[in-house]
Amino acid sequence: GLCHTMKHPEHGDVTIQHRPVRINGEREENPILPPTLGEHTDPILASLGYNAADIAAMHAEKVV
Repeated sequence: GLCHTMKHPEHGDVTIQHRPVRINGEREENPILPPTLGEHTDPILASLGYNAADIAAMHAEKVV
């Protein structure tokens, strides 16, 4: 029961580890998949104050 397999939209079946915490003896029913590489980069940069043009420039220069 430590690991289980989930269907990833880009990578097919992936095996991930359950969270080790149980609440009232139960584990979470709908665990989320880990993010893909760079999935949250743009929102994080935006939250740091970068505008869309700055972020696009960073992608073009392969900084991110």
